[in-house]
Amino acid sequence: MQLMIVDSYVKKKALQTYCGSDWHIVVSLGRICDLPIDRLGVNLDDFKPDYKLLYGAIPFIKSLNELASCAEQVWLAMDVSREGEILAQHLAEHLIAKSVKRIVLTDISKEGVTNALNNPKEISQYLCDAWSARRVIDRLIGYKVSQALTQRFQEPVAIGRVQAIVLKLIVKREQAFCAYQQIKNTLHSNNKSKSIPEKSLDSNFLKRFDEWSLMLALEKEGVLCAKTLISTLNSLQRHGYIAIQNDFFCFYPTPFGEQLIDLLEDKFKFLDFSYNRDLENALENLSQGKEHYFYLVNTVNDELQKGLGLLRDMVNAPMPCPRCQAPIKRLRDEYGYFMACSRYQEGCTGSPSDTPPLECA
Repeated sequence: MQLMIVDSYVKKKALQTYCGSDWHIVVSLGRICDLPIDRLGVNLDDFKPDYKLLYGAIPFIKSLNELASCAEQVWLAMDVSREGEILAQHLAEHLIAKSVKRIVLTDISKEGVTNALNNPKEISQYLCDAWSARRVIDRLIGYKVSQALTQRFQEPVAIGRVQAIVLKLIVKREQAFCAYQQIKNTLHSNNKSKSIPEKSLDSNFLKRFDEWSLMLALEKEGVLCAKTLISTLNSLQRHGYIAIQNDFFCFYPTPFGEQLIDLLEDKFKFLDFSYNRDLENALENLSQGKEHYFYLVNTVNDELQKGLGLLRDMVNAPMPCPRCQAPIKRLRDEYGYFMACSRYQEGCTGSPSDTPPLECA
């Protein structure tokens, strides 16, 4: 028996036309390994990731190894991409088989399949390093920044590189939207609403982001692909950083979400769109062997440490109350701990988000 592992059902269906009855074709959808969720999972000396087999992938690998043990040859036929190459590498590491070979199907035809089987290739470490570099960079940023913010607010805060960029776009759009509404209301109250036609203004300022317009804005900046946008928005909403205007299914930031961007924006370069475009170019160079893994990740980590230093300085300095300028402190009442003005007992209801501290940490 010959065992071929592919990365889509479309590819499997097409291949079954050209492969004989002695071929078994299996689809492996999505990653099977990732960084651990309970710790950083990155060696800070060389930035090597400590990938672990995902719990949900264990039954799949077990059944796959049962097939592989009976196969004369196992063929890994993923697409040539960072995701495809790292999947092939992780499968090769966890398969127990007589022989495992990597092939590339340039076209799904009898000739294409024959050509691929006759010309197996090595798994590209460059592509694997490019995928790992992105994953490690995002883990370093998300883990370290969230840790620092949790210390500052004395309550759990979770924010990652891409999440922060999406939140920044929503915050900036909300600021422009509110500014336009304020101008429009002022002109309307003075009976001059027709003096500035809407067509003369940037139409983007006239409305909040919906899912489609946000996706276009992110793709324009080269930051996020469509398939990860939904999970990112769900995470931001789940953590209370954004909310949805139900009538129009548009997104707007909560006061805490706006505060996070205010805290992060002037301290971390990863919030700059140009920085992320440069990072994408560097990752592409890495996938072609024109960049070094350690150098790239170490450069990003150095910038991250600078920002963390600025954030730690703010943690050590008392946060002033936005209402009376007295220090913000961690207080406790019968319901638990909360961050509020040190003059809270005297009647000041100032808090880090300038709202009455009703929710306990």
